[in-house]
Amino acid sequence: MTNDNTNTNRNASINSAISGCGVKPNLKSRPAPLSDLINRYSAKDMFCFSGNSFEAATIIDKVQSGGRFAKEEYYLLVEEVQECLVDQIRPMTFHQAVSTTGAYRLYPQKLPLLNGDTNSWFESMEPIVEAALDDWITVKSNMQTSEYEYSVSRTKRPLPNDWPDFDEQLETAFKGKVIDSLDHPVLKRLGIDITNEIDFDDDCLDEL
Repeated sequence: MTNDNTNTNRNASINSAISGCGVKPNLKSRPAPLSDLINRYSAKDMFCFSGNSFEAATIIDKVQSGGRFAKEEYYLLVEEVQECLVDQIRPMTFHQAVSTTGAYRLYPQKLPLLNGDTNSWFESMEPIVEAALDDWITVKSNMQTSEYEYSVSRTKRPLPNDWPDFDEQLETAFKGKVIDSLDHPVLKRLGIDITNEIDFDDDCLDEL
């Protein structure tokens, strides 16, 4: 979903990195909780989506702890940086979500790459997004078939009609996670160096 009426008070870096967010007009707003996270839920958690979503070009940092994968962290890219890092961009959609335990999150959905490449994991998320708009669901990973599977919950709990302000959630979740230059520390840590790209253009070189 897209909405051109983005919050003009959003800081410049986040505003220039945002490619769109949609807001259902019938949703009530209230302050975003400080515990916002960008993460999926466990296979046992029941959750639903509000219908608010934010599509963005990102760089993903796979964080390790004790030598093992721990989590993914997502960094937004301002437009000028996007133009220079086309091959490294990971298109994402972040869905406003809540679990039955009251854990509000931005639920990450990986989209096909800019060159059109996709896979069964990406494709299996599409019906899940639709289902989460209308019901409480659970999601698990099927490693044998390389896809996500979902089940509709039997709970009689009504879907929420009172959600945090989506723009505030985005600002909180992505505070300090906007890459606005080609020499950003995150790019250096990930070994992404524009000078190593063969097909860079003059505009990208000017950013150095």
